[in-house]
Amino acid sequence: KDEDWWKKCLVAAGLYITIIGSFAVHGWMLEIIRIASSDDEDVKLPEWDNFGKYFVDGLKLLGITFIWSLPVILLVFVLWAVVFFGAIAIPEEQSFFLPMIIFPFQMIVMLVSFPISILGVVASTLLANGHSYDQVLNPLNSWKYFKADFGNYIIAMTLYFVGNYFASMIGMMLCFIGIAFTSAIAVSLFGHFLGQAYKGAQAKLEASEV
Repeated sequence: KDEDWWKKCLVAAGLYITIIGSFAVHGWMLEIIRIASSDDEDVKLPEWDNFGKYFVDGLKLLGITFIWSLPVILLVFVLWAVVFFGAIAIPEEQSFFLPMIIFPFQMIVMLVSFPISILGVVASTLLANGHSYDQVLNPLNSWKYFKADFGNYIIAMTLYFVGNYFASMIGMMLCFIGIAFTSAIAVSLFGHFLGQAYKGAQAKLEASEV
């Protein structure tokens, strides 16, 4: 048990409300993933004694997330272009055709963004555990880990989104004062569950190679 968990989450909450500090919080989450992925039985939240490393790791995670999101970003730009030029080219009396043209693009964006979001999260566990950038950015590699222990990965993501929702609700009931703190708790739990999912996937992949 980590008796100082609330102090560490309080530091994360204070950093969370700043732009620069939020990068460090996400780097801190990567460290939580790494610790939870290890065989160390004494699992505790990492100390805030390496802000520089957490900040750099957070920037790395931001860059990886951006690259993973590029297909969705490009599709959204195409969708905007269709809406913009469609509004100009289609006569007003035929404007009812525009939603019919837009709808397929919206479906494509949704269908593409869902698997990319999942595999992008899996990629963050690879980044946390020292995989090369080639491996982190390889969709087939993320898919391999996700397929190996998809149940725990899905549970981790579900718990994060549900926990983040309730954290926001609790924070709002506390007049927004508690949002940063409850969000920091959600991030720490997300990192822990992701680390456990990676650990399970790694064990199954190693067992399959024997």
